[in-house]
Amino acid sequence: MRILALIIILCVISCTQKHTKQDTTDLVKQWNDKQIVFPQNMVFTRYANDTVDYTIPESEYKILVYIDSFGCAGCTLQGAMWRDFIYYIDSATNKNVPFLFFFNPRNRNELTEILQYAELDIPVCVDINDELNKLNKFPDDIKFRTFLLNKHNQVLIVGNPIYSETIERLYIKQITGKESPPISPIKTEALTNQTEINLGELKINETKETVFQINNTGKRSLIIYTAKTSCNYITAEFDKLPIKPNDFTVLRVKVKPISIGHFAEKIMVNCNTKEPVVLQIKGEVK
Repeated sequence: MRILALIIILCVISCTQKHTKQDTTDLVKQWNDKQIVFPQNMVFTRYANDTVDYTIPESEYKILVYIDSFGCAGCTLQGAMWRDFIYYIDSATNKNVPFLFFFNPRNRNELTEILQYAELDIPVCVDINDELNKLNKFPDDIKFRTFLLNKHNQVLIVGNPIYSETIERLYIKQITGKESPPISPIKTEALTNQTEINLGELKINETKETVFQINNTGKRSLIIYTAKTSCNYITAEFDKLPIKPNDFTVLRVKVKPISIGHFAEKIMVNCNTKEPVVLQIKGEVK
């Protein structure tokens, strides 16, 4: 059952990554039941700043999260979403599942700000020398650097529950023995500079481009999951990084019509807002 669970999880993740089936199979073999080795001299801190007296407790399960110094630590972490997940697991298990965050930060002060902003006040290990990674040689893909461990520190599940509802449910089922709906993501608010754009006249197979500006007007980071168009000759692209409050991003739209006539198509932008952002793009092909 454990091998099957890992295969399911890794296949789900591989759908959104450039992994071949062989890559996935090899990774399953590598991490199934692998025992995580922890460094001898671990120092835990609160907000990556104040040292705290903390020893990894003996427990049936542990959740290990490793984040290295490459890329945007705040974007990789998604601290506010972790906070909600931790609260859920704590409530379901009476705080019997420790969360072990190990950071190899590029900038410690930046990490402190990220943790404070997310109000993630659990003990975390600032692993300056990257000892945990050296001992275990974690995969390069950040989605494979979160692990559910058993009491012997063996890997039961590999994958980040913050990035995938499927993996989230598997974590919860393994830990609690119960099926669970996905935990509601942290909501924010968004407004667009305009909800409709008229491109005017186009020719068949002529490509026209335009942009919609999406503003984060809430108090949490805005995360766009998908931007689905109502026809196959319109495509929409967006940056996958979270948008901070009072900041904005742009949705880049390309239209390449294949038939004559008037068109009025919708773009459904799914994000962590109460309702999707619905946009419309119009034009006439002559």
